[in-house]
Amino acid sequence: MKTGIAIVVLFVAAGAVYFLMANDENDVGVPADKNSGIRGIVLLGPTCPVMQNPPQEGCADKPYATDIVAYYGKSLRVAGRTRSDADGRFTLPLPPDGYTIQAAGQNPRPACADEWVQVLADGFVEIQISCDTGIR
Repeated sequence: MKTGIAIVVLFVAAGAVYFLMANDENDVGVPADKNSGIRGIVLLGPTCPVMQNPPQEGCADKPYATDIVAYYGKSLRVAGRTRSDADGRFTLPLPPDGYTIQAAGQNPRPACADEWVQVLADGFVEIQISCDTGIR
């Protein structure tokens, strides 16, 4: 009976350790830095033909839920991934370094612009990623 309890305790402890370790890395296995990274919003626009300044009511850019990938420097080596929420917002903890940030659009539209960011120690860089709907 004591052996059975010990096995259960061991499995629970192993699960807790795995959970904690998984939360200390982003989904590509790179250690996440809890004190630095990127926060931002992804916006989709224009949303109406013949955009005016200020935008017509109901024609402002809209939040866009999509996948976000951070690449080291200008390489194709993935540093981290996340997804923007329904409000277009995202947070991606990353260690200090330079990154190219890419939001996934679709082919051919929306086409999302890549953003270059320099993440410093002890801070999050705020960015806005614009995705073009192609509406003119």
